[in-house]
Amino acid sequence: GHPGTRINASIEGLWLVGLYLVPLVFRGREWVAFYSQPKFVILHGVALAIAVLWITEIAIKWRDGQGQDSRPLFDRLDGWLSGGTQRWAVISVVGFGIVFFASTLLSPLPWASVWGRDFGDQGYELYSTLSYLVIFGAIALRLRSREQLERLAMVIIGVAVLTSLYGIGQHFGWDPI
Repeated sequence: GHPGTRINASIEGLWLVGLYLVPLVFRGREWVAFYSQPKFVILHGVALAIAVLWITEIAIKWRDGQGQDSRPLFDRLDGWLSGGTQRWAVISVVGFGIVFFASTLLSPLPWASVWGRDFGDQGYELYSTLSYLVIFGAIALRLRSREQLERLAMVIIGVAVLTSLYGIGQHFGWDPI
């Protein structure tokens, strides 16, 4: 098939796998994790793979002449902004990312703001936040069909059911971990 079709399918597969595994994978008390919580390894890996595929897709479009537009920048921007309300959500997310990046640059401890306080306790540092934004952007910009929406909903429902069953098991003392 066309490279764009394979890239779209790969990006969708990545976001589905990420949405499935990140909530379910964790480091138990007796487990040794050398990098950090396994969920952050998966989160960062999925976001990095999506970003690489996006860059590859853009490079292929530019190579094939599809990414070149001779219209003035403001005309292209106006056409893109009038394309739908979901684009304003993307602009909001990009704005949030820019503000988060600026706050990291102005932080008294930029290293801690980028990578986190320690590698075992991540979540709100720039690296993880940008990972969340990349995955959100991939979903927001590429969710186009009812079938994709159904797959996304099934993953979210499936993870919620498994998490709930584990919580119920913990309540009754059936937690093997």
